[in-house]
Amino acid sequence: MRHAGDRENWPRIAFAGAVALHVVMLASLWGGYFDLFHDTDRYPRGIDFYSVYQAGDALLHGRSIYDWPAPPGVVPISFPFRYLPFVAYAIAAPLNAFSPERAYWIWVVAIEGMLAVSARLAYRLAPEPAWGWIAAAMWFAFTPLYLELYMGQFSFLMALLMLWTATLVLGARENVAAAPWAASLVVKTNSALLGPVLLRLRQWRALAAGAIALVVLNAPYFAFRPGDGRRFWDINFSDYWETPENQLRSVNSGDLGLSSFVRSVWLAFDDGAADTPGWLTLVIVLGILSIAVFATFRGRARPDVLFALWLSTYFLVYSDVWEHHYVMLLPALAIVVARRPDLRILALAVFVMVALPTPYWLFERFLSDRPPDARLVAPEFFWPLWARITYHASKAVPVLLLWGALAQTSVAHDVSRRP
Repeated sequence: MRHAGDRENWPRIAFAGAVALHVVMLASLWGGYFDLFHDTDRYPRGIDFYSVYQAGDALLHGRSIYDWPAPPGVVPISFPFRYLPFVAYAIAAPLNAFSPERAYWIWVVAIEGMLAVSARLAYRLAPEPAWGWIAAAMWFAFTPLYLELYMGQFSFLMALLMLWTATLVLGARENVAAAPWAASLVVKTNSALLGPVLLRLRQWRALAAGAIALVVLNAPYFAFRPGDGRRFWDINFSDYWETPENQLRSVNSGDLGLSSFVRSVWLAFDDGAADTPGWLTLVIVLGILSIAVFATFRGRARPDVLFALWLSTYFLVYSDVWEHHYVMLLPALAIVVARRPDLRILALAVFVMVALPTPYWLFERFLSDRPPDARLVAPEFFWPLWARITYHASKAVPVLLLWGALAQTSVAHDVSRRP
């Protein structure tokens, strides 16, 4: 027979279990036993962090922050730097006071601190403490966070800043919400997707602060290096209009957004195509954005639904979504679980599907016929077609379901009022 105390304590027990799971994941940074993902299989630890670190070295030595690769001896390995200049001189340059390896571990510790703050903010979102504990637990029991730590990424900083923005607005503290939103814009510009929500809520101060921060903190660098503006744009947005030569260039097994799922389906039926037709991509992106805009300005949604709607929109319209990027879905899931009983079950189901690892490890181990000399080719080329589609559906389809429910709720069922 269960006692009342058991029913009251289960959220705390769930939170403790989530923290324990996170400790296990954290320890795997040394042991590697949790390396079940595309990124851990294909890339060495810290590669994304070193991509930012090298920009700080370039800035300090008078080179373009978008030069790549870095001179020998700067970092062990890296990708091209894709962030705005602000990240180079506000984050990367100070971290150059330490060696690359030590700076990486400092950033891991910083992410852990951000995790604690995010869990606290998620807990405070919920009117009921029980669901506050669950909303907080979700941040710890989330495998994309392991990849965030492994790669040394900066997406979790975005997740915290976007959650902080939403928390302040939902808590009727709009006068200070401008700060975290403006900060998020100069780290990664994808938080501009919250602009329609702030516009609908008439948050003029936040909108102005974001625009000013973008210009003031980045324009001087581009003014001194005008060619770098084009390089920044091409690195981040050229995928939208460039047609790849063949499937070897268009298919990336690390890409897990809606666009990659659509590509996997299209190529399954037209294996001679190089990529998804441009017109189809355009229709999907414009369709999703149009529905979200309509739901925002013509629907009757409360701000919590609108924040979750636009936070999830990123994964459906951006052309390059990696598994660690899904930490930026956590604010949307936490908001819905904490504050929306009507959508809570769906949000929890989506959380479970996105929190679990993709089937990458299973498919590589049991289905792949990849020869040893094909390391530079996307692993999924050596899987059955159904496995390729299933793999790309594993994250994107659950998010699409959540987004659809949020859009439908925005238009049909909500009542417009201040939170």
